[in-house]
Amino acid sequence: MLPMLTRSSTLRVFGGLPAWLLLGSFAVLACAGCGGGAAGEAVTSPQPAEVGEGGEPHGDETPACDEAAITLVGRYSLTHYPGQDAVGPNGERPLGMSKDYDFGADSYTMEGYPPLRITGRYEVLERDGARMRVRFYDTVFDGSADADRELWLVFSDCGATLQMDGMTYARRVAE
Repeated sequence: MLPMLTRSSTLRVFGGLPAWLLLGSFAVLACAGCGGGAAGEAVTSPQPAEVGEGGEPHGDETPACDEAAITLVGRYSLTHYPGQDAVGPNGERPLGMSKDYDFGADSYTMEGYPPLRITGRYEVLERDGARMRVRFYDTVFDGSADADRELWLVFSDCGATLQMDGMTYARRVAE
């Protein structure tokens, strides 16, 4: 986790400019790839269990993941998208974007930047280990009906990371 920088921070980068100025100026553009949610929200991945005797995990041993227990229900924030790391011939980088999905028992909402909103329903059609085929239907994109579609979703880190439609999302901790 990065340390919190304030105006009194002495860390200086890029020709003596204060780090807080650069970070503040580029927060909107860079946040889509930083793995964080909105201010004050944490993104976590499972931590190794610290148990004692009897063969249970201890220290840096990771407990086994029950892939059948992984569920789509939860909140996810975009952490990586195609083209995010591209650099143009003059050193220019693409504009940032963000997407936050909130999956309920059978419905979902996605809000993002540039401003957009998608709502709809979903059903899991098939499971294969840490993958699931999902049908999205009754979709409304920025106020207009949108076509149904099916996607394979791939989970890793025991459900803490989701790959969907070429993009990577991190499960957010319940608030």
